[in-house]
Amino acid sequence: MITWTGYSLIPVNATTTGFAYLLLVLIIASFWGFLEAAVTSVAATLTFNFFFFPPVGRFTIADAQNWVALFSFLTTALIASRLSAEVKRRALDAVARQQDLERLYTFSRAILLIDHTEPFPKQLARKLAEIFELSAVVLYERHSE
Repeated sequence: MITWTGYSLIPVNATTTGFAYLLLVLIIASFWGFLEAAVTSVAATLTFNFFFFPPVGRFTIADAQNWVALFSFLTTALIASRLSAEVKRRALDAVARQQDLERLYTFSRAILLIDHTEPFPKQLARKLAEIFELSAVVLYERHSE
């Protein structure tokens, strides 16, 4: 879509199209991940070369400055997609840590609210299974025989 728009519909210079490709790579890295963004980076680099660098319509580059531009684009796209994927991973880790802390807080409150009508280990095991969504809990009491 970017290539068609930048090449046919509204002819723009290579720099504008390069930034549009870079934006696409960042969006893909944000929503999916590094592998998808890396594949998109390589595809965008090849398309960039074919449609916007002279000689247009061939996978060759006549000017040495265009080699630098193409390599810079690919490197920037890969680094940016890697950073975006890392930020996404860290955000998911932070959410998981928050959920763990909430469960631990809930468990600590449940321990404090255990009544003395049933044995403590039995209630503790039940609360542990409920809060942490475990299918089974086994407690070993060393002092009982």
